Amino acid sequence: MPPPTKDEFDFILKNEAWKSLIDNANIRLEALFLDSVNKVTDLWNLDSVSHSEASNGPSIMFSILRAKNDRADFVRGFQAASSIAFFKEGTSVIVARFDLPQSSAAIDTLKQCRTRLQISEDFDPFAK
Repeated sequence: MPPPTKDEFDFILKNEAWKSLIDNANIRLEALFLDSVNKVTDLWNLDSVSHSEASNGPSIMFSILRAKNDRADFVRGFQAASSIAFFKEGTSVIVARFDLPQSSAAIDTLKQCRTRLQISEDFDPFAK
């Protein structure tokens, strides 16, 4: 997976129990958005990269690209869903599940904050 750019939203799922993860392994995930009765409302196939315990804890990271307009659809699904479940692609092995109470209001607040940001996304304050 290429390094993140300003055209992506990056997500990290972290779990201290995932001690078998190695750095930079590619892992295919399915993200299922579920409604209040656990009916699937949307399915996303995601490419993720793993990180080992030695590199800040076992975790997997995936990105949603804005350029393909995926971000808008993913965010709308996130806002509308009651929960989201992540599975290893093609299996019934659950990686993580999150209830999403008030996610719509949280995303709306995030969008408002982002609109009010006065910092250029092209500025690197850490460059020497």
